[in-house]
Amino acid sequence: MIGIKRDDTLAGQHYDQISTKLSAEISRIVNAGGLPKHGRRRRRKIEPDLLTFLKKLQQPGELKKYIITPADELEDLIKDFKKDVGSFRNKRKSTHRIIKYIFLERGYTPFDKLKFIKRLNLDTCVYCNRNYIYAVDKSGIVKPQIDHFYPQHLYPFLGLNYYNLIPACQTCNGFDCKSKSDPLDAKTALINPYQIEDQHFQFTYGINPAHIGKALAKGAYTLSFARQEKEHLSVFKLEEFYSLHTDHVAELVYKDKTKYPPHYKRSLEKRYKGLGLAEDEIDRMILGAYAGNDELHKRPLSKLYRDIGLELGLIKKKPTP
Repeated sequence: MIGIKRDDTLAGQHYDQISTKLSAEISRIVNAGGLPKHGRRRRRKIEPDLLTFLKKLQQPGELKKYIITPADELEDLIKDFKKDVGSFRNKRKSTHRIIKYIFLERGYTPFDKLKFIKRLNLDTCVYCNRNYIYAVDKSGIVKPQIDHFYPQHLYPFLGLNYYNLIPACQTCNGFDCKSKSDPLDAKTALINPYQIEDQHFQFTYGINPAHIGKALAKGAYTLSFARQEKEHLSVFKLEEFYSLHTDHVAELVYKDKTKYPPHYKRSLEKRYKGLGLAEDEIDRMILGAYAGNDELHKRPLSKLYRDIGLELGLIKKKPTP
């Protein structure tokens, strides 16, 4: 629901971090002619088209395509892969197993996800902007949640693609939300967060007649999307979840009508500017949430606060750079 800025420099750093180990795994499997028997794992012989593909990945720049191809080109990359590796379509073949082993078991599973998230510098789920992205794993360690926009079970060859690794909360990344939804399925035609723009989603509010006279009561106002991508709303249950947050709308309306009348807002702006605060920082002080497009990820519900704050006139819309 909030976008992520494309950053090819960070994508390059990600590639540098993982490429040596990944290249070594590919070379080992090519030289062995597949996956050797190991414990309960039976030998997996490499199919001719997969062998050709893996040898191609050993050529300069080829592996990099699968790690840093940007979001708007991933669909074409998927088509190219399936055309080059026809055996991938047949799950009885060993191709699926070998691709998963290279990109997921030996690639994604051990790679440093916390370092990846710190490099991205994102704090809240980009799918919903309701929750922070950190959760406790089975061993009691706090770790970030990362979603594969193109799911691992369908597109394991994108298991380490920088623009396919999306910071998400435990809810949106769970089985009852996105889970295994295929973005290429017409029923769940999702937009990659790297392609989402602010105008794709916009909150608006209304008054609930049943609660007139109870300005701060939960349910006094309605919250909906003036602009939205319906597939996202359906998959991530955004309308259902945000219907639980109407009390935040009530507080913003209350601020606008009582605490921050126009003359007081002007005095605040004058005072804050005197303290050397930037406009986005002044908006943050007024709203109680981040308001800049590049800062919405820093605190849950910031997009709600920013959109409703703009509609109420608590803050002013900034000109597009």
